[in-house]
Amino acid sequence: MLPNASGEQSMKCFLPLHALAAAVLCFATAQAHAEDAPYQIKIWSSVLFNTEGTPADIRIEKEAEYPVKFLDAVKAKIAAAHIDAPTQDGQAARYRTGIRLVYTVTPSAQGASVTLDEFALSPLPLREYYAPYPRSLAGENGWQGNLKVVCKVSAEGMCSTVDVTGVNGPAPEAARKYAKDSMAKWKFEPQTLNDTAIESEFTFVMSLKTDTHVIKDPRRR
Repeated sequence: MLPNASGEQSMKCFLPLHALAAAVLCFATAQAHAEDAPYQIKIWSSVLFNTEGTPADIRIEKEAEYPVKFLDAVKAKIAAAHIDAPTQDGQAARYRTGIRLVYTVTPSAQGASVTLDEFALSPLPLREYYAPYPRSLAGENGWQGNLKVVCKVSAEGMCSTVDVTGVNGPAPEAARKYAKDSMAKWKFEPQTLNDTAIESEFTFVMSLKTDTHVIKDPRRR
C-alpha cells in the first residue's frame, strides 16, 4: 500500500529563526513584498524513498532559481523525512514521488518567523495548462470562488479523471468545465513503485477571480 490513500501527506510546524529561516530570508531579499506582509515560498521536488522509508535521492525542481544555502536547507528538511514504506507483493518497495513544500515567511522588526505549512506527497506537475477563460464567468455578473480539483493521474502521467467541486458551495457548470478542460492538458511525473509507474491522485485548489479574468494557482511562486 502507499503512504496514504490520497497520495498526499501534510504537516505543519513552527521553525525558529536559525538555519532554515535564515536561508529563507536570504532568498527572500530578492523578492518584492509589502513591508511586514506575510508571503509564501512554494517548492516542488522529486524524491525517491528507499525500502526503509527514508529519502535516497532528492531532486529540486527549478533548482537554478534558488540560492545554494536555501537549497541546502530545503534538502536537509526533505532528507529528514520518513514515511511508512509502501509494499508490493508483500515486500517493502522503493517509492518515487513529488513533494510539495509551502513555507510562510512573516517579516518583523526582530527578523522573521518561518512556518512550514505544507509537506505533501503528490505526483509532480511537469506541464501546466489553463483553458481560455469562459465569458460567462467574467464581468460584474460573473462568478468567482475556489474550486477543489482532484485529478486521478494515470501511469502515463495524464489526468484520467477529474473531479471538481466548489470549496464554499456549489460552483457553476462553466467553472467546473473550465477546470476540467485545463487539467486535461496537464502532464505529471507519475509516482512509482520499484521504478514502475502507478496511478495516484493530484489535489489542489484553483482560484477563479473575475476582476482579473485569470486564475491564481496557490502553488505557483
